[in-house]
Amino acid sequence: MSEVLNRQSREITTIVSQPNISRPNYQREKGKERLLGIKATESSNKAGQSFVPQLNPSGTLFTISMKPPAKINTGYTPVDEQKEVKAEVRNSEITEKSFGQAKFIGVSAGNTVGYVIPNLEPGLSQYLQANRSLRAIGVISSRVGAAAQIMAADEAVKKTNSELIRLELARDELGGPGHGVFALFGAEDVADVIRAVEIALKATEEYYQNIKNTPAGKIETHYTARAAAALNKAFGAPLNQAFGIIIGAPAGVGLLMSDTALKTAHVTMVSFWGPSVVQAFANEVWFTVTGDSAAVKNALEAAREVGLQVLAEFRA
Repeated sequence: MSEVLNRQSREITTIVSQPNISRPNYQREKGKERLLGIKATESSNKAGQSFVPQLNPSGTLFTISMKPPAKINTGYTPVDEQKEVKAEVRNSEITEKSFGQAKFIGVSAGNTVGYVIPNLEPGLSQYLQANRSLRAIGVISSRVGAAAQIMAADEAVKKTNSELIRLELARDELGGPGHGVFALFGAEDVADVIRAVEIALKATEEYYQNIKNTPAGKIETHYTARAAAALNKAFGAPLNQAFGIIIGAPAGVGLLMSDTALKTAHVTMVSFWGPSVVQAFANEVWFTVTGDSAAVKNALEAAREVGLQVLAEFRA
């Protein structure tokens, strides 16, 4: 009996003192593989063997190297990136495209196109009443909007050695109450004309934000702190003075806006255009004012507010 008990005691002691007993565990071994970068082998799951991490040459247990996440094309482009891409496309058009012998500059809001014709044919120069010494003609032509493009042309004239040599309003607006525009720049240097058209197209995008167009009618107001030659030619605006344009359609809305502007602030009327030959029989009123900068702004704000109130009644 004592011999049997002694044999059992020796076996139990042997089992308890046996080191490094491990059981197969798939999740545990995969975790080691991910953290330590060491792939568990089949032998590591066998009883009697333990997992021993290896030190890298630097002496550390393990290191982690992170790679930048790969960009996934989701089909969505943020607004700012869209604008940037849009600008890049237009810049490439400026340098790469030519239509006939004309240099295509780009397009803008209101179906507005801009291009430059070098050395305009003498017959056309005479018809357009353009000075024959001009080496190039810049063209801004639109289907929707005229005031925004004229304001943009004024910005171009301020910043270049060019002039607005011709301005015509077209009965268009894609069937709406207003106009398209046909405007020509001229300069002795071709580079000045190209730059003028570029500036005008970019500024058109900005001024176009001032237009509120609905199925019932349209209102728009535009302001500049310093009128230049383009606005002087188009409306008789006093040079280097604050100037504002008020437009309302149908014409009755424009008349109400004009009256409100004069009663709100101390401004001076410069021009008033109704549905006439000058307006190409457009169903709208154009009213322009000048005066102190703050007064012109107040007049435009009041006119715009009353115009929005009237259009809101149509629930259009």
